[in-house]
Amino acid sequence: MLLRAFGPSDAAFAEGLDATEVRRLSETLALGSRIAARQPASGLVRDLGRPMARFLAARRAVAVARDRELRETARSLAAASEGRGVSLVLLKHAALAATGVVRPGWREAGDVDVLVPASGIDTVVAILGRLGFAPASVPTAEHQLPPYVDGRGRTVEVHRHVPGLRRSTRSRFVTFEDLEESRVLRPAPELPTVCRVPAPEVLLAHAVVHGIAQHGFAPSSYPLTRMLGDVIDLTAAGSTGLLVRASAWIASDVRTAEVAALEGLCTRLAKGDLALVEGDRSSSERQLLCHVVAGLLDREYVDSLTLSYLLNPLTEGSRLVAVARVFASLLGSGVAPGPEAEHASPLSPRRLAAWLARPFHLVAQGLRQVRRQRRGRTR
Repeated sequence: MLLRAFGPSDAAFAEGLDATEVRRLSETLALGSRIAARQPASGLVRDLGRPMARFLAARRAVAVARDRELRETARSLAAASEGRGVSLVLLKHAALAATGVVRPGWREAGDVDVLVPASGIDTVVAILGRLGFAPASVPTAEHQLPPYVDGRGRTVEVHRHVPGLRRSTRSRFVTFEDLEESRVLRPAPELPTVCRVPAPEVLLAHAVVHGIAQHGFAPSSYPLTRMLGDVIDLTAAGSTGLLVRASAWIASDVRTAEVAALEGLCTRLAKGDLALVEGDRSSSERQLLCHVVAGLLDREYVDSLTLSYLLNPLTEGSRLVAVARVFASLLGSGVAPGPEAEHASPLSPRRLAAWLARPFHLVAQGLRQVRRQRRGRTR
């Protein structure tokens, strides 16, 4: 699976594969559409059989249709914003798609992420309303407004700043104004001039910090295989030393050793070198790969990371204050630990029972994490 998703396009699957298991893994690891988009249909039929090849092709078709919808959404928003003189910066999938880093179907996505100047947020909200979008009934997050959703299920997320990206190690998260002042914004191809995209090193930095620092301890909330694909695709399309330049933007939240492990892992995956799967267990590259895969396949492993997630929030302010807010939110909502906690709804009798059990739950999670650490299985 990893070889076909990230390695040379002419690499063949091993013989004697169980097509049912391949299907399960392609879904769980969020790699089905990417595999189908990168491989010739004839090769998939040869290696996996016609039914499985059709299944992967269907997954790609869904991703292509979704990509088309999201591109249309970005184009409509950009055109309307141009009429009001408001600038936008595309982020994540929208930027990768607009710049051609990923082709249609390579990457599954669910929304259009845009970074907006502080002075333009109200205008963009009004534009979204005229385009048929309404805010979802969830609280406002620190870095963005509530998601805006239309009747077709399309979603736009309006960002105030970009979590994890900083101009220096002690500064706050970057805003639209920061990126503009740093001269790292580029025209978005085939879109109105008010719509721009970050430079490749900034896109890469965001992909890394979003995967490792924001979702690293909650891997079930965001497939880290998507981060691997983004890193491989961006470095393949970029210049030498791109990851080094990207690291400067995320030095406060992603350790140098983590960047090195990620770079090594992605380099080996892109070359089709999977010897690390059975290699030295102490290798940082292998440990990172195990973390990525276990985060999607092993529920017990995911649960063991809960305490680390709670104690390591990605924040531009005091970490102690942020941790206190997370715990207050959990204790007050009865929501299971994870990124969803910030969208807690009012207490019900069931949530009240969960609130009463929360301290015991957290202690149990902590004990499980200690056991995992002793066995060397955590990140």
